[in-house]
Amino acid sequence: MAPPSGAERNYGRPVIILIVSTLALLGNTDVANFTQEEWEIMTHAVDVLAVFNEVTREIFAENNALLSKTTVLSRIIQRKVTMHEENHPRAQENIMRLRKLLLEGLRSRFGQRESN
Repeated sequence: MAPPSGAERNYGRPVIILIVSTLALLGNTDVANFTQEEWEIMTHAVDVLAVFNEVTREIFAENNALLSKTTVLSRIIQRKVTMHEENHPRAQENIMRLRKLLLEGLRSRFGQRESN
């Protein structure tokens, strides 16, 4: 159960371990059959979604998450997703769609709050 040769060098060991572990938890232990493009998609998805994990941990680390803090954190998430867009403008269509949907959702949910 190993990623294709060169994957660790291209993506970094922690990301590969995270992807392989998640796939194993989902019951997919045949990771050797993923294409290079599929590994790239998974790696970009981990990169884009990592900020959501960080923010979730930040919010749950406190007993009372303030409304003003959620506004700041939503801005941080939007900035990180936008930075990924700028750093990887030619990412696969799946990743561009993921980024677009995440940004639209954040703006829809938190946009009005930021303008007040």
